[in-house]
Amino acid sequence: MQEPCEMTSRVKMISALLAIVLLVGFISLIPRSVKGQDAIEFLNGVKMQGMVKEIRNDKREFDFEVVIGGKTFLRTYAFDKVHTVTMKNQRHVVTAKKAATNSGVAGAADQELVRSRAEVQQAIASAGDSFPDWWEETKLEYPASLDLNWPLKPVGNWNSQRNMGQFIWDVVNPNPRRWNAGIKLVFQQWQAQKSDSEKNRRNMTTLGSMFFNLKQDYARAAYWFERAGIQKGSGQSVKLAESYWRLGSKPMAIEMVTNRTLPVSVIKLHGDMGNYQSSVKLANSFKKGGSTNPLIDMFLGDALRHNGQIGPAIAAYERVISSTAFKNDNYGKKVKARARDSIEAIRLLSAANVANVRDGAYRSVSTGYVSAVEVEVKVAGGRLTSVEVVRHSEKQFYSSIEDTTAQIMKHQSVQGIDGTTGATITSQAIINATAKALAKGAK
Repeated sequence: MQEPCEMTSRVKMISALLAIVLLVGFISLIPRSVKGQDAIEFLNGVKMQGMVKEIRNDKREFDFEVVIGGKTFLRTYAFDKVHTVTMKNQRHVVTAKKAATNSGVAGAADQELVRSRAEVQQAIASAGDSFPDWWEETKLEYPASLDLNWPLKPVGNWNSQRNMGQFIWDVVNPNPRRWNAGIKLVFQQWQAQKSDSEKNRRNMTTLGSMFFNLKQDYARAAYWFERAGIQKGSGQSVKLAESYWRLGSKPMAIEMVTNRTLPVSVIKLHGDMGNYQSSVKLANSFKKGGSTNPLIDMFLGDALRHNGQIGPAIAAYERVISSTAFKNDNYGKKVKARARDSIEAIRLLSAANVANVRDGAYRSVSTGYVSAVEVEVKVAGGRLTSVEVVRHSEKQFYSSIEDTTAQIMKHQSVQGIDGTTGATITSQAIINATAKALAKGAK
């Protein structure tokens, strides 16, 4: 994402009549050639900016052009792979997203996006060379008392009205309406502090984290993480790896998480990617290295559960419950409660099959990061019609709430849902509470 003056702007009017007729996933467009930024969103949620060049209705496909580093890339995409096309700020649905079947098998109706390294790099560069569509209409919003010098270490006691990092944590992260303005504020800081190498790196890393945690914009997250020079084994390396995976390259993700100094959350990422054997190896490696961190078994349990390894998953959660290696009693109680909830949810799997649930609305709770997370599900005709978090006190990364409930609705199941890295506790609480709620309505 470059300076506004560097961004491509539309400077020519459309030279021929342009019409879009969207009917039952069919698109009718007159071929055109204009300078400007269009956007497409694939069915898996990945977005790309560039320009629609030619539409061939008879073949149900179109050409999409992206210019990166002075080079032009032209790709052809089938209508049935694309969810939306945005032109002249008008968003048009090309192919509606479909819910999963009632098979109860997570991902049964999904097709994992697979891209080459060059295609992933192209998507990252394209996102980095442009602003999000909400950018221009977003106004900065922060208190006059905020220290825009943003020193590397906060000054004095905790003060979210003065210290930038604390403002982001206390004010921006818990309030979805402030996410866009918060990202724009950090971008402004990056512009102002480029000459300070340490602050520059801090600001770029923060932008990567915000795009990842708040917006789940994996292309822009990867762009800023890469610019910040995130290295293998660093605190943000797992998020960069997940960004590569979400963008379609599992090999790039795996390359990023091969260092021995990785955070333990890498165990869960391997599980989400279907590599639960790697999760087991990593967990054993951490333990052989002398680590007694109970989150090793918590993440291992999540990875095994995600891949249907029920017995080993329960065993991992039970090791969490019996652990005495927590940093303090309060934290230990929360983590152990989450492990117990996970075991209960696993044992309720057959009862939680939505096809066997009576019509109606059901609620249940599970342990979140701060306190209980309550979920309400609605079932009609053997299908989930609604999954909603109706009560919570979570203060960070509300995007995990939207993402996790959307995944459950899409899969029509609590099996195989990959919670957002960085908000794993909240994601798993939603999954567990949903399973318990569905079990209440079992026939």
